[in-house]
Amino acid sequence: TILERGRAKIDDELGDKPVVRARLLTAIGSVYQNLGDIKGAEPILADAAKGPFASLGDEVTARMNYADALIRLRAFDEAAQEIETAARLVDAAAPDLDVAALSFHLMEIDRQRASMAFYQADFDRAIATYLSAKEHCAKAPDCDPDTQASISNNLSVAYNDSGRTDEARKEMLTVRKIHAEKYGEDHLKTATADHNIAYTDFRRSDFSSALSLMPRVVGIYERVLEENHPLRATASLLLGRLYFAVGDAEAAATALARARAVFETAYGADHDEAAYASMYRALAVAKTGDREEALRDLAHAAAIYRKRYPPTHPNFGDVAAHQGFVLSMTGDKEGAAAACRRGIAMMTAALPPPDDAWLADVKAQCAPIIAATDG
Repeated sequence: TILERGRAKIDDELGDKPVVRARLLTAIGSVYQNLGDIKGAEPILADAAKGPFASLGDEVTARMNYADALIRLRAFDEAAQEIETAARLVDAAAPDLDVAALSFHLMEIDRQRASMAFYQADFDRAIATYLSAKEHCAKAPDCDPDTQASISNNLSVAYNDSGRTDEARKEMLTVRKIHAEKYGEDHLKTATADHNIAYTDFRRSDFSSALSLMPRVVGIYERVLEENHPLRATASLLLGRLYFAVGDAEAAATALARARAVFETAYGADHDEAAYASMYRALAVAKTGDREEALRDLAHAAAIYRKRYPPTHPNFGDVAAHQGFVLSMTGDKEGAAAACRRGIAMMTAALPPPDDAWLADVKAQCAPIIAATDG
């Protein structure tokens, strides 16, 4: 309510002070982002990014905050335009900037480039660009510990999703140390670091360690975050995957349904995160023996993908492979093998590098399913 009133006052009272108006809109939009209301932040940040600006720094910050919202909403083309516009402005101004200022602007730009690469599943490019952002940060005195931790946090997640879990955990322990020293053990930022350490442990198949961290994380999230905050959704998503990994399919299905509902509220019903939650939930539901409900979850994910991607996108191969997993768990060996072969073929066509980590993971899960029908 306070934010909405503030936005109204900005529009009513600062029409003759456009530079101040743009700066305050950037601030208010950033608060919406921190609250997890990305849909609410996007139009405010779009308005802020129109300027005018008192300085190059104000413009780069406004455009990068807007790009961040666009990336989270998967509006990649629009985000790329904002990022590259800012990059051109910084490049043109570079001869007149000192090393500290130039490095700070380049760090802001690299963070968003890396974020977009991550959300497009180009993890190698994301890692390289986050490392570049860290190098720029080290040369910029204005790059404070919170910003350093944010870059390392995102780098850790990218390491995880590329299979480099040892590097991911090391990076996240650095993040946790920064936050615990500055904010204390019971702060949201420290809890978020523990959340990501738990995710790393999940990727390392250390499920007991991950599960031991999550109750405190969830407790802090429930105390300080709105019910529709994306962090609460990602916590439920991780818990669902952990419960599934340790054999509690019913608890997994419940947690994943909760994750999907929060993602739909925070990002919209047609967002990728809602599809991912549906995919994972399908496996949990299949484990309980409910094939039809599991296939409905997969159909829900596929319907989201059809609205967002061309039919050649690897996500559709992933859905087909998951149909194989569901059919295998519910006793249809022949159908499962056929779905796995179809999924692998679709993903292979869409992911040319033979060492793609995502494709390798799907092949590994499908191998025993296909082998059960061979010969």
